[in-house]
Amino acid sequence: MSKHLTMYTHQPWSPSKVGLLSQCTKAFEYRYILKLKGTESGTESRVGTAVHRVQELVLDGLSVLKAIDQTLEEIPSLTSGEIESVRSFTSAVVKFKDKLDAFTEAHPIVAIHKEKKLAIDKDFKACDYDSPECFLRGNIDVLVVTQSGYLVIIDHKTGKIRSIDKHAKQLDMYTVLGLANYPEARGAQTAIHYVAYNTRIDWGPTRSRAQAEALLHPYLNSYFTSQVARLTEIKATITPLCNWCNFQQICPDWLAYAKETA
Repeated sequence: MSKHLTMYTHQPWSPSKVGLLSQCTKAFEYRYILKLKGTESGTESRVGTAVHRVQELVLDGLSVLKAIDQTLEEIPSLTSGEIESVRSFTSAVVKFKDKLDAFTEAHPIVAIHKEKKLAIDKDFKACDYDSPECFLRGNIDVLVVTQSGYLVIIDHKTGKIRSIDKHAKQLDMYTVLGLANYPEARGAQTAIHYVAYNTRIDWGPTRSRAQAEALLHPYLNSYFTSQVARLTEIKATITPLCNWCNFQQICPDWLAYAKETA
């Protein structure tokens, strides 16, 4: 691997893509450099994808039961156990819709966007999601534009609760993406919505536009530069996250570790 790398190497980036790089350079190489397919995503990932789709359809106006039926038609590969897991989120999906409705009644809004795809170029300017100039992009689960001039950016999580600090980089990227694509916005508030925990919502910091430009732009430049520098030495990082890696069965380091600890 060449040592002459920049943060633009392997763009476009996304929170999940740079997150994989931060976890394991070997897994990143398999997926984004060698472009290997790997094994299919596990149950947790498939259920999470389905619940995201159900939540989107409910926010579009479908009843939760119709939303589940449509999602199961769109994702026919789910096992019977996975289908039951998706159905177990029924009450939580409805409660989030009720909570969002209550928020919009208390805070006049301009628009609500679901699964909003946003992108920026290297100068932190909005660009098309599939543009060759795209440096960073993301798919935001819920984006609310308020009349007060602020964006509310919410990311759904179907897994376990983690400290909001663990999601800070993803939320910072979403803040930058949101403000670049909504130049009239004064700032952005981010949040993590834990679907499985009685619609628990953990709020991240509110950033004004000035704060985002003065703090987040240079911070993200530094973060991407430091992460790309890790590619000068590609090696597997053995952690509990290996249990969910799609490249587990072709990774010699993992296979050796598994043999030693069997």
